[in-house]
Amino acid sequence: MRVTVALRLQPDDEPPRLDDVAVALQEPARPLFIGRKPCLPSGPLFIGRKPCLPSGPLFAGFREGATVVATLRATPLDEPASAPDAVRLLWPEGETSADAIPSRSYLLTDRRNWTSGLHGGGRPVCEGTVARDTFPTGTETPQ
Repeated sequence: MRVTVALRLQPDDEPPRLDDVAVALQEPARPLFIGRKPCLPSGPLFIGRKPCLPSGPLFAGFREGATVVATLRATPLDEPASAPDAVRLLWPEGETSADAIPSRSYLLTDRRNWTSGLHGGGRPVCEGTVARDTFPTGTETPQ
């Protein structure tokens, strides 16, 4: 399964900046894993800021958009043709979607208290699905 992440840093004029995050993903200080150590990424998480790294249609750099949904909808999908016809999107509650995607709202309990290392709460999100054929094909150049 491939996952595309839209990242928003606020305030955007203070560190870390997107370039700092790109460098950290390309040259991590520690091994990267998702949730548990056996859940290692199958490939690079970000490519595009160093000329020595290969690039692909999806990982060629940053994409920008007015909202999380707009940014995700402008990003080509990098999945096999056998993937499902609908793509699941998740975005912050309260952020409107120009597409009026049918969605449901719920509390995503993924907050962590980094001081104690324990669960630290949740955040309200919206979840909806969009037809796969409404995404760009992958030939577009990212911003």
